[in-house]
Amino acid sequence: MPLSERECMNIHNQISQKKSNHKNFPINKVKIFDVETMEKRKEIAGHRSNVYQNMKLFLSYLENTGGELELVPVYRSMLNNLMRLVLTFPNFREVIEYYAHQIALQLLDEEAFFSVDPVLIAGAPGIGKTAFSNALTKVLNAPIDILSFSSATAGFVLSGSTPTWSEGKPGRIVELMAKTRVANPLIMIDEIDKVSGDIRYSPFGPLYQLLEDETAKKFTDEGLEIPVDCRYINWAATANDLDYVPEPILSRFAIFYIETPTNKEMGKVIRSIYQNVLKNNRWGRYFSAELDKAVIEKIIEFNVSPRRIQKELKKACAKIAFDYALAKRRHKGLFKIMEKHIVIKSETKKMPIGFYQ
Repeated sequence: MPLSERECMNIHNQISQKKSNHKNFPINKVKIFDVETMEKRKEIAGHRSNVYQNMKLFLSYLENTGGELELVPVYRSMLNNLMRLVLTFPNFREVIEYYAHQIALQLLDEEAFFSVDPVLIAGAPGIGKTAFSNALTKVLNAPIDILSFSSATAGFVLSGSTPTWSEGKPGRIVELMAKTRVANPLIMIDEIDKVSGDIRYSPFGPLYQLLEDETAKKFTDEGLEIPVDCRYINWAATANDLDYVPEPILSRFAIFYIETPTNKEMGKVIRSIYQNVLKNNRWGRYFSAELDKAVIEKIIEFNVSPRRIQKELKKACAKIAFDYALAKRRHKGLFKIMEKHIVIKSETKKMPIGFYQ
């Protein structure tokens, strides 16, 4: 979903605050939008036209910027935070190291800013690609927009649609930059291999230009109809099957194949997932921070995906809470998940629609 106005303002304030905490760090800005041309287009367009409305909206986003947007900086502390992700996502080590190395390269410059070559994470469904991507963005502290290609029916979502259409408007890429006033956000394309819709309007179309610096710096959004400098955008994508992604698109990414975690790695994953369950729920403080070894072994034995592990752990916590609610005696200390609380069943099969004869 696109970021709300409040979310965009919060992101901008966080970036500004982080810079102010590093007094020696210069505010690095780059020219992204040609606001003078936008003003002229607004002046000559009819007040009821889409051109006028689009220009008015984006000029309000860019007020007092002159079309110059800030670059999210990077700091040495990010390297430590990145490498800590290995504890939570051990099977993503290669991807994590790639990001760390790219950021270390940027840190050679005194005006270092977040810039990483496009990354594509491939692996089986439920292996944790989305969870890892979310954790990564928190470390990088950059604005992010997640685009799902499984629901994107056309390139309009990236490049906008012509204002001559009744609902023509700019795309999500330029909107994210204008709203957050950040030139180097992270665009995450989820399930890039699941493009749907008419091949003539494939979302892959704009990517041929956006993933190359030379062409991205003069990217023309159809809704704005003026060139916008998109070369500072950082790109990442996930996929289950690379056979469905055009080779020229694949060649623009650094590709990492994520394997299913080993039993040893899975133990770390389960503990990490459990910690996040407790952290993200108010009731988490009533449960022990440690998982019993037998619980971990049982979950591993059933070979369930990281996505389902969270559901099973929450189910176990809910069962404990229910038993406590029915009990007449008062519980002392923290609740603890035991092996008996883990009841993993096979996936429910969908019932057929229709009548049996």
